[in-house]
Amino acid sequence: MSTGLILGIVAFAPAFLLVYWVLGAQEEFFDHKAMVIALIGGLVLGIVIAIPEMFILVDAGVLFVIPMFAVVETMGKTVLLGLGRFRDKAQTVLLGGAVGATMSAMLMMFYVQTVVDWALDWQLVVRVGGAAVGFTGAHFVTGMMLGQGPARGNVLGGFMPALLWLLPAHVFLGLLGLTVVNGHAVVQPLAGDWFWAVPLALYGFVLVVWKTPRLVLKGLPQSQRRKIRREQKGRWG
Repeated sequence: MSTGLILGIVAFAPAFLLVYWVLGAQEEFFDHKAMVIALIGGLVLGIVIAIPEMFILVDAGVLFVIPMFAVVETMGKTVLLGLGRFRDKAQTVLLGGAVGATMSAMLMMFYVQTVVDWALDWQLVVRVGGAAVGFTGAHFVTGMMLGQGPARGNVLGGFMPALLWLLPAHVFLGLLGLTVVNGHAVVQPLAGDWFWAVPLALYGFVLVVWKTPRLVLKGLPQSQRRKIRREQKGRWG
């Protein structure tokens, strides 16, 4: 297989696994058509957001790139999840995770283009794999956080928490892309020291393990939440 194909699979795999394992287990509690719209919407959103991010990379300094990427991506997810068909429904929390996962996967595909011509070795795989795990995990969780707002009838309700939890992922991603060109520090996604992919992956993984169970619970119907709470009380009682 070509280097581009291998890196593409590595970049997209975390999103597929999160959607399949985490959201697939809750399949009976969300509308399938709405989930398809969320998945496709996330992919399209990733393409749309990649355009302004490319301009930001060309014209902006390092300290501007990191927060602006987080703001632009959070705004994009907020707009999509704020559509009328997603409001006032508990399942929007789950749909937010789907939007975040597929959007991040598509953005990773764009980021991979900056290193696709490199020789394939373990450091390159660590760069892409670690970034994909951390970046996708952070977007999956913050997508569900954003989904809480529309689910409660307040589109912007989860904006700030989601932005603040996404920022650390972009700090690590920025460090992973930090390089020096003509004596100036610039960000070229995935082109910096491979070491920074490790804390990025750990951050995304810990965020998923820590935050996902409670967020998934909020995306379930109220009757199911009560049932789960009763089972938990019985288990510990």
